[in-house]
Amino acid sequence: MRTLESVFSHFDVVAAAIVTAVITATAATVTATAVTTAAVTAAAVAAAAVTAAVINIAVINVAVIAVTVITTTAAAVAAAAVTAAVIDIAVINVTVIDITIVTVAVVAVAVITVAIIAITVIAVTAAVE
Repeated sequence: MRTLESVFSHFDVVAAAIVTAVITATAATVTATAVTTAAVTAAAVAAAAVTAAVINIAVINVAVIAVTVITTTAAAVAAAAVTAAVIDIAVINVTVIDITIVTVAVVAVAVITVAIIAITVIAVTAAVE
């Protein structure tokens, strides 16, 4: 036969078990929520990091393209400058050749003139004698 004290004692054990079950369930729910929130946050941070890395790679790619364009442009400008310098040298060489031809022509004219004068002097001298 149960006494009133044993009945209350039985209810205390049942109540304690119920309270323990409720606390355990609540703790499990809170833990699951915290773990889920942490996982979602970690996934969001990882996604943001990947996005940032992709953006950084895109920026680096744009920078590489810009450097390539600048290098190509600089090479084209340098090539044009070298070509212009070569053309200028060719023009200078042609000018030097022209000056040389003119100089040779002037010298030839001078030699011919001197020769004509000499022949004239000889002819006049021979005629006078």
